Amino acid sequence: MRSYREDRDHSSPSGPWWRVERFEKVPSELDWLSSEERRHLNRLRVEKRRRDWLLGRWTAKSALLRHPYLSSSSVEPCDLTVRPAADGAPEALLRNRRLPVSLSLSHRAGWGLCALAPEDMLAGCDLEVVEARSSGFLSDYYSDEEQAILRSEPDLHMDQIATFFWAAKESTLKALRVGLRADTRRIQVSSSAEPGTFGRWTRLTVQDTESDLSFGAWGRMLGALATVVVTSPPSREPSKLDGGL
Repeated sequence: MRSYREDRDHSSPSGPWWRVERFEKVPSELDWLSSEERRHLNRLRVEKRRRDWLLGRWTAKSALLRHPYLSSSSVEPCDLTVRPAADGAPEALLRNRRLPVSLSLSHRAGWGLCALAPEDMLAGCDLEVVEARSSGFLSDYYSDEEQAILRSEPDLHMDQIATFFWAAKESTLKALRVGLRADTRRIQVSSSAEPGTFGRWTRLTVQDTESDLSFGAWGRMLGALATVVVTSPPSREPSKLDGGL
């Protein structure tokens, strides 16, 4: 088995953290999967589902192995299992014991994103391609206040802001562990960001209208992808775990 212990990160333990990976970097040899994960992979028949699933597991393990909790430990990828909990949200186990971290995954266009946070913090993340969204889509999934904000934006900026709003909604619903089963309009997003500021982490304002939880969101462009990390309680800017873009 190849060694994965080099170049691990020793960043601040306060979190949150993030890491991205490309599908091309996923090892073709599958010795990095746990036995439980190999059994699950054997049940996946659709090639796209297999690719997305492998990308998610590789991205999560790449992040976990560089996380301060594990970075000084003798842990190999096959010692880790990333699987859905009872509510469908991902969880990480080390040799069948749950790790004390909150974990969220997203993949899009051959890229995988993992966000990690301490276990007492809710965390969610999302990757989205910036694209135009129809008026029907906006009315179905965005609140009246959000639609008013978007209509006030210049056309070239509107698609980007609408995409970041959507990514923040999906990230927050992941953090709440309900996903898109919930009404996306319960999540209210706003931003005072100017065009061009998303080249670095930029704060977004997020409110869940159906709970008393306080959320904080950060968004940035990574290549052509809008990237969002959300936590509750709100946190500082996410720290990159060794590498990424």
